[in-house]
Amino acid sequence: MGFFPASVLPFVAAGDEVLVGAAAALAWTAGESAAGAATGSLGGSITLGAAALGCAGALVVVGAIGVAAYAVADRSRAKHAADVARSEKEQIEELWRRGIQPVVTPNLIEQEMAKRRVQYQEGFFHFAVTGTAGSGKSSLINAFRGLRNRETAAAATGVTETTLTLQRYPDPDPQPPVVWYDVPGAGTLDVPDWQYFNTQGLYIFDCIIVLFDNRFTATDIAILRNSARFNIPAYIVRSKADQQIRNTMREMGYDSDDENGDPGLRNGLYQGARQQFIEETRRNASSNLKKANLPDRRVYIISNNTLLSVIKEETPRKAIDEVELRRDIVNHALAKRGIVGTQV
Repeated sequence: MGFFPASVLPFVAAGDEVLVGAAAALAWTAGESAAGAATGSLGGSITLGAAALGCAGALVVVGAIGVAAYAVADRSRAKHAADVARSEKEQIEELWRRGIQPVVTPNLIEQEMAKRRVQYQEGFFHFAVTGTAGSGKSSLINAFRGLRNRETAAAATGVTETTLTLQRYPDPDPQPPVVWYDVPGAGTLDVPDWQYFNTQGLYIFDCIIVLFDNRFTATDIAILRNSARFNIPAYIVRSKADQQIRNTMREMGYDSDDENGDPGLRNGLYQGARQQFIEETRRNASSNLKKANLPDRRVYIISNNTLLSVIKEETPRKAIDEVELRRDIVNHALAKRGIVGTQV
């Protein structure tokens, strides 16, 4: 079994035919847009983000404008475009000096570069998992892929995160093709929190899963805010629920070494610890969102072992939000592709 339930596979297969045509149309539109920019038609083709960052993408766009303008004997337009880009760059640099975080929108060239960097493939679903080092991203990705941590092809776990690049993990089940990405934590990169979203190219993904512990980091908040800007479904997830519940049980007096313990007492402590953990987690998430001036939203509380059972189409034990998380990711991903009538 793969991440997508068998019940939706016929709809995905039918949708692929539509996606091929849509991709071709999108490529044609992108080409037309680039051509319009090359002849000096600004119309937003030189984005604030490209001008502000002064990156290679902006230089290429400005250079393309100059070459095209020369080709049509219209150097004045090229000069005007360069002047506008230079002016916008200076304005953004001034905002930086004043501590104001600019809104940065990637241009077409930056989008294509981001896709190449992650080996983006049309017709595939691309899902990103973000979070700090040690938050359990690799274990979560393995569960989503229907694998246990020590199985062949599973993502490595239990090591300190040192990678500076996205790690790419294709789903073992190719129907439909899904690729999972482990995004390096912001603490491992010398990148401002507000710039992290664009630097990692998160705007190209079909969905983003934000793993958090007791509180949100500045990067988590930036990801949630930018996901809304780019209309990308984002899911706040608290994993390792089973471990947290056991810890709470111990705090409540449960002794796991007592083999002769009262089963009724143990079950009562479990139910109490479970409810306490769920309530505290939802309350903390709501408080964090409010402090960040973000609208309240659902937090999915899961255990990786239970999620693995859900992916394998087994009856899960002690489930909290695992079934709903899978359902919502699948439904939103399909709806984003225009594939409807497939509610899981």
